[in-house]
Amino acid sequence: SEMGWELKGLHDASDGEASSGAGKDVFDVDTFEDNPLSDVIDGAWTSVFKTIFDANAVITRIDNIEIDDALKNQYLGEARFLRGLAYFNAVRLWGDLPVILTEITPQEAAGLSRDSVADVYTAIIADFTFASKNLPASLSGRATSGAAKAFLGKVYLTQKDWSNAATTLQELVGDYELLSNVEDVFALDNEDNDEIIFAVKFRGGSDGLGHLGFGTPSYPSLSALYDVADNRLPLL
Repeated sequence: SEMGWELKGLHDASDGEASSGAGKDVFDVDTFEDNPLSDVIDGAWTSVFKTIFDANAVITRIDNIEIDDALKNQYLGEARFLRGLAYFNAVRLWGDLPVILTEITPQEAAGLSRDSVADVYTAIIADFTFASKNLPASLSGRATSGAAKAFLGKVYLTQKDWSNAATTLQELVGDYELLSNVEDVFALDNEDNDEIIFAVKFRGGSDGLGHLGFGTPSYPSLSALYDVADNRLPLL
């Protein structure tokens, strides 16, 4: 998922009990339990605002670098794409958030308050709009104009702005397509297939996979929601 959280292997839903320690925090997220002391929630918040801080550093400092204007706007587009994505993930989790659009000091950050959901979405739309106009159509392993348009369309869908969603997403028709076999979407030898709009690339190896190998979980309540003819059902 775009959130990047992998909860696999932390519990067996059939017994309704979580593993101890860090597994309990993830289990609470997995079962929609509100735990304000959760290290998982704290880590997600920290990660989101670290991404926003890094993006703002690029946006704030790039004018001090001698660089071709087209390349400069591409880099700005990438930074604003990632900032917009971070805020889009965060606003759906927490609602009101501090909208930070320039690089600030820790002292300035300490004095921030939360802005309204409407203001957060205004910033998100501005970031994805800029990115869609300044990113190239093809850029291996990185954000593209198509990815920015896709997320912009998803933002409009989230806001139930059907008209802007239809207009934005219509521009992507023909650029992507569904594969005939759903399993091929996730095949290791087919990672950059025609369904992939934006994906984070990781180095090979087993470090930092983000889950504990405590066995394969079962999700009977989730499985029951799928039609028996749904090709995704065997993948759960």
